[in-house]
Amino acid sequence: MMKIFLNPFLILLTGSLPVFTFGCMERFMVIKTTSGANLWLDGEKVSERTRIKGADRDEFKIPFDHYGTHIATLRAYAHNSRTEKVELDTPWYQWFPLDFLTDLIIPATITNTHEFDFPLEKLTAVDEDTLLKRAEEFRNK
Repeated sequence: MMKIFLNPFLILLTGSLPVFTFGCMERFMVIKTTSGANLWLDGEKVSERTRIKGADRDEFKIPFDHYGTHIATLRAYAHNSRTEKVELDTPWYQWFPLDFLTDLIIPATITNTHEFDFPLEKLTAVDEDTLLKRAEEFRNK
């Protein structure tokens, strides 16, 4: 017959494990722009579900997993397109080994939000004479 030996430390550790796994980290990138604009992030169109519509401005609230540099491209009807580099800097509480505490141990939800404002400029109308003159100059090059 085998004798089962239960270490009190092991029992305490496994019993308290659920208590120490409450931590949660939410990361959001908020991009504010002209109403009706579409957003592409790193070459992929961002879902309409992330759009928060306003009267004259829209916001995209996008969850993300990784910090670093991203490329945001905005396009809207009758507006100039705009492409911007978006830098998501790592906050101090996400550096190793503190990230272990904030992600797993602290029994609260920590929200990290990075906000950017990229308004789009309206297209300007070009009169026909100016357009023809520029076309002729281009043709002569």
